[in-house]
Amino acid sequence: MLFLLSLSERPQWWLPALAVLFVVIELRARKPFTDVRMLVGNRALGGTYLRTALTYVAIFGFPLWLQSARGLPPGQVGLVLLDATAVAAVLGVPNGFGNIGTIGVVLAGVGA
Repeated sequence: MLFLLSLSERPQWWLPALAVLFVVIELRARKPFTDVRMLVGNRALGGTYLRTALTYVAIFGFPLWLQSARGLPPGQVGLVLLDATAVAAVLGVPNGFGNIGTIGVVLAGVGA
């Protein structure tokens, strides 16, 4: 995320290279600090980490990028992200109909 935020001014190309270097060193280590083979071998765990990273970038990184790289004030960033909130609210209602117990909570959240 630091690399993406640096694209607004002067790209810091060393950040992705540092990540690749970290993976290479950890793969060659006899007793690695972080076993990156585990992420490849366990697809569910790797997918969970990937979804978590993408969610973090979408929730925190995108608004920060809009402010720093695009120069939007915080109020305008909120208006830009308002569409995504409306879509999530509309699409969340049909998903709640599968669970009878949660539909009230979903409708209350959408109505709020």
